[in-house]
Amino acid sequence: MANSIVRAAWVPDDDPERDWELAADLAVAWVRRECAEQDAAGVLVVNAFGVE
Repeated sequence: MANSIVRAAWVPDDDPERDWELAADLAVAWVRRECAEQDAAGVLVVNAFGVE
């Protein structure tokens, strides 16, 4: 199905010293790679404001 979600990612929070923006960048990079491999559009949803 073309509109199905086939992959999911989350912003990593396993390092309390990691800057939130860097963590979000890691998630975005992963989503972009997945989208390129699958020829699909991606969306990143975060649970904070002002980090985009």
